[in-house]
Amino acid sequence: MASAGAPVKLFVGGLTQDTQQDSVRQLFEKFGEVVKVWVARNPPGFGFIEIIGQDAADAAVAQLNDTEFEGLRLRVDFSKSTGRRPRDGDRRGGYGGPRRWDDRDGGHRGYRGGYDDRGPPRGGYDDRGPPRGGYDDR
Repeated sequence: MASAGAPVKLFVGGLTQDTQQDSVRQLFEKFGEVVKVWVARNPPGFGFIEIIGQDAADAAVAQLNDTEFEGLRLRVDFSKSTGRRPRDGDRRGGYGGPRRWDDRDGGHRGYRGGYDDRGPPRGGYDDRGPPRGGYDDR
C-alpha cells in the first residue's frame, strides 16, 4: 500500500519504556515507506514516525490507532507539531514576550544576574519591610 508523496509525520503514544525504534518501524512499514522513527526516552511512552504519502499515513492511523502493541494500547494520530518547541529563554509570549538574554547589549546567553530593564534584582525577606504580626500578636 505504498503511495508516493511527501513524508507525513505521525504521533505514536502508548509505547513502553522498552520499545525500540526497529519494532516501531516494522509496525508501520506494512503501510508504506518509513523514513524516520523517533522514540522518546525521557519521558518514555511516545514517539513520532514519518511515512511517505498521505494514503499510507491515513491507513496507518485508521488501522493502528487504539490497537494493542507490546502490551499497551496505542494512540496513533497525525502530528500537530511543527518542529521542536523553543526552550524557555527563547519563547516569545504576550506583551512582547521575554527577551532572550543574548539579545541584550553585552549580555551573555544564560546569564540571569545583575541589573536589567526592570531594575535591580529583588532580594529575599529583607525587601518586604518590617515583619507583620502573626498569631502571637494580641
